[in-house]
Amino acid sequence: MPFRNGPNLPTSAEMRILNAVWQLGAATVEEIVNTFPEGQRPNYKTTQAFLRIMENKGFVRHTARGRVFVFEPIVKKDEVDQRSVEALLGDRVVREPAGVGRSAGGGYCGAGEDDSRVQEAEESCGDGRLKGGGMRLRGARLRWMRRSARGR
Repeated sequence: MPFRNGPNLPTSAEMRILNAVWQLGAATVEEIVNTFPEGQRPNYKTTQAFLRIMENKGFVRHTARGRVFVFEPIVKKDEVDQRSVEALLGDRVVREPAGVGRSAGGGYCGAGEDDSRVQEAEESCGDGRLKGGGMRLRGARLRWMRRSARGR
């Protein structure tokens, strides 16, 4: 399911809560708070406020069970992970169905489905630039491409 307000990403505090909601599936505020270790538990009211904010952003939804709200995730963990990677890589690379990144300028350079595509991307982008684009591929990004090509 797409994010309600465009490419919003959860903040680190929202991610902590969202991880608990993903782990539990559907849970009350109290159940979410109780998933954290004793000394690291967030405040009940703060968690409740974050869940309302996350609901407005389209990350979770609630249903009433008596006087208690039960929250459940709307977005999947994989979807948030994908959006995070896209945000890291920037707007210049778009996802292709075959797993190959395409630069805004139209040239291809990115993670493929096998090592040969990664090697091809490294060779064609040996100077650290995309063909026809301007995004630099270095360090962590290139390692990420290699790992995704290997399915890790």
